[in-house]
Amino acid sequence: MKSKVSKILLPIMGLIIGSFFLPSQVKAQPWQIKEIKPINITVSDGVTSSLIFPFEVVSADRGLATLLVQKPKGMNNVLHLKAANEKMNTTSLSVITSDGNLYPFIVSYAPQPSILNLRISVGNSIPNSQNGPVSFSEHNNKEAEIRHTAERIAAEKNMCNIQSRAFGMTLAVKGVYVKSDVIYFKIALKNSTAITFDAEFFRFGILDNKRGNKTSTQEITLKPLNAFGNYKQIKKDSINTVVFALPKFSVPSQKHLVIEMIESGGARNPRVIINNRRLVKAKVL
Repeated sequence: MKSKVSKILLPIMGLIIGSFFLPSQVKAQPWQIKEIKPINITVSDGVTSSLIFPFEVVSADRGLATLLVQKPKGMNNVLHLKAANEKMNTTSLSVITSDGNLYPFIVSYAPQPSILNLRISVGNSIPNSQNGPVSFSEHNNKEAEIRHTAERIAAEKNMCNIQSRAFGMTLAVKGVYVKSDVIYFKIALKNSTAITFDAEFFRFGILDNKRGNKTSTQEITLKPLNAFGNYKQIKKDSINTVVFALPKFSVPSQKHLVIEMIESGGARNPRVIINNRRLVKAKVL
């Protein structure tokens, strides 16, 4: 029995003792510490202050519950701030946006805040502060890049005008763009009627060029990564510009891309057809 135990313990003891004599293979790396200076802001219990960020707010951490922080519905890049009461003590607010930037604030109470609305622009640091990069997930970094590109496309000059009309409702493709394996469609939605248009859904699909009665066809549905702009409701006598971002795709020969908007409970369903020649001429950003 002792011989069996010895056979097990001796190799283990040898590894433990030998480890003390092995040269160190890992050298400690020096830490790089950079101070992120916060910006001082004031809030009141009588008025609401707003912080407008260049990207979606994914985290907002407050030091005290007496600082009221709210993200307004439908506005992912805005925070509303307010003091719960006039006795609110000075506290901190740390905001992280989807592009991986950290924005720190020191928030104090003031009966009449000197600044009610503060906008942080892309590429500019907030006053008296430095933006600290935060290690964030690849998904959120990609989302931030897509949003930034869509905003740029929405402001660009139109490069084409492929349109379809249906009972006073117009769907017009104003541009096709490509960046980082994402295809963007800039689309103008015009309602020339006196009745608000409510969309049931917006569809991208690939269909055959010719569909005979004896030929079966299979539609390929394309799911957008995101849509920037309001396509769900177009008010009377108005135009909405929407940028759709789709994962890269190709249209096979004898097929075409269909972009269609279906009205909820109505018949105003404009439908645009785009061939492969137009897609391959997409502007590279």
